[in-house]
Amino acid sequence: MFGNIVLLAVVSLMLIVAFGWKVPLCFSSFVAFVRHNSGLLMLLLVHRSVSLGAAQAIYLFAIDRTYLLWLSVWHLGIPLLVFAYYSSAKKRVTFPNLTVIGALLIATYVVETHAYVAMVSQYNLGWVNTQDVWHGMKWGGVATQAFMFLAIMAIRNIVEELLFRVTLFEVLQKLFGVKEVGTVVLTGILFGLAHGMPLLGSITELQRLAAIYNVITTTLFGLAWGLIYARRKDLLLISFLHWWVWVMNVGGRVMAGLFYYWFS
Repeated sequence: MFGNIVLLAVVSLMLIVAFGWKVPLCFSSFVAFVRHNSGLLMLLLVHRSVSLGAAQAIYLFAIDRTYLLWLSVWHLGIPLLVFAYYSSAKKRVTFPNLTVIGALLIATYVVETHAYVAMVSQYNLGWVNTQDVWHGMKWGGVATQAFMFLAIMAIRNIVEELLFRVTLFEVLQKLFGVKEVGTVVLTGILFGLAHGMPLLGSITELQRLAAIYNVITTTLFGLAWGLIYARRKDLLLISFLHWWVWVMNVGGRVMAGLFYYWFS
């Protein structure tokens, strides 16, 4: 993984230096965004952690699948309520194009909710098989592992956004004359396809289904990130939003571990 990160960083930086492009870093506006939206970020963290933990519990312990209905209502209902609230209080919102971005993120949750019903598994959906990892593990080890993982993902996410948003935006718009909408769409699609490598390997039907769901969700996320970047032009902000998805996934992993200990 480190080799890929270094390669992506080198390619991006070489192109940026060669053409004299700037890397947009807006520290003050980034801090203001985090402060202004801290409540929403924490709500999404709790929401997603519960969703992933409950999905893993249903899968591991063969809980009555009727609970999937309640899980689906929770997983999709909360984002819809949040979207409705922010749409009705536009003065509270700092996002540009709230409707389009919100629709893309809601579509992501629709796909994930369908994934719950279809497979109730967390394999290769940005989630981790908790049973293998947590069996016999101490809480100190879990905390250390989570910290190291998130630190690595922070670096990886910055590099990925440097390539997919900053560099590709500049290449498509300045070298090929692609308009902003086309740039957002192309980079979003490429971002999703880049996460489809498992489809090229020898995998089971369940893993293949999970990989397809992963490509769809990452494409939708890529479109949303691209739209936000097109308006804000801030590598820090877009890298943070990308990283926060992983924070929420780790929260789901912790919640799944708690379920595993409570029920096993």
